[in-house]
Formats: sequence, structure tokens, C-alpha cells
Amino acid sequence: MKTKVKDLTIWITGASSGLGEALAIAFAKRGAKIILSGRDEAKLEAVKKRCKNSKKHSVIPFDIADAKQAKDAYETAKIQVGKIDWLINNAGISQRALIMETTEEVERQIMEIDYFAQTRLTKLVLPDMIAQGGGKVVMVSSVAGLLGTQYRGAYGAAKAAIHMWANSLRAELYDQGIEVATVFPGFIQTNISINA
Repeated sequence: MKTKVKDLTIWITGASSGLGEALAIAFAKRGAKIILSGRDEAKLEAVKKRCKNSKKHSVIPFDIADAKQAKDAYETAKIQVGKIDWLINNAGISQRALIMETTEEVERQIMEIDYFAQTRLTKLVLPDMIAQGGGKVVMVSSVAGLLGTQYRGAYGAAKAAIHMWANSLRAELYDQGIEVATVFPGFIQTNISINA
């Protein structure tokens, strides 16, 4: 059965700019109710204003790397919108450095945000998705997670890890109405690239 986007509530992380912003605007244009999340409330509010029917959308700012903030954000989302049909895990950071010049601290920060924070938020949302009879989880990986390249060692590793985790999640929950999609964008000139 084809999904009617206008009937969906879609939670998008990393929605204050770049791909997350574009997704929020595109899904709002098709009638979905959007929950926009990221760290910068002012930027999220600006994106919300650019979304069609902006008053029906919600802004829930939080730092995805903070487990307590993630849990609080999910509780807030449930109170504000009731159910979440799709979770688009788009938040992330990147890097540009040779492996031999990348500190373990940087590698751990990338893994924390691009892998652990994504899996943590997904596991918060899944029990209610299963209880409501289904939902969709989207992981935004990267072409760098499929093919290692210089200057992107830790980033590519984190994106490959989220890809494999999503494959396992899909296999485990396919019979419970949970769809899992992984997206592999190529290079896009966004803040994640500028700030790498």
C-alpha cells in the first residue's frame, strides 16, 4: 500500500540546515506534520516558517549526543504530536583529516554523534512505533560509508557502522511493521561539509 505523506508525522533531526532543512520543507509541502530537531532553536524556527502550514509543525531543540536530552525530546514529541510515523536520523558531523592526524578524541566524537546518538534515539522511538503497528526509520549514511576515501576515515567508519546496524534492525523488525531505510548521499555543500 502506498503511504500518504499527508497523513504522516515525521521527526527529522539535523533539521536546522542542509539536507534536514530540505527534507522538512519538502515533506511539509506534501502535507506531513514535521517535528524539527537540532541544537539551534532560532534556526529551527526559521526553517519551520519556511515550511508550508508552518503552524502545524513542532520545533524540539536538543543536543542529540546527550542521552537525557534525547529522552526528554522524545517525551516532549509524544506529548506535542501523539505518534511518530517516521524518524529520519539526519543529524551528524564530519571531518577532514588524514587518519594518522586524527586524534582518538575526534574519532570518538564522530562515532558518538554519527552512530551512538542515532541508535539511541531510534531505540527510544521503536517501542511506540511497534505498538502502533508500524513506522519507518531512516538512517542518513553517506557514500563515504560504502567506499573509504582519504581524509574521511572516522566519518566513513561511523557511516558504515550505521549502515550495518540499520541492516540488522531491518532483519529483526520486518515482521513487526517497521521499515528501515538507509540513504547514501554523495557530496552536498552543506554546513556539515563546511564545519568538517
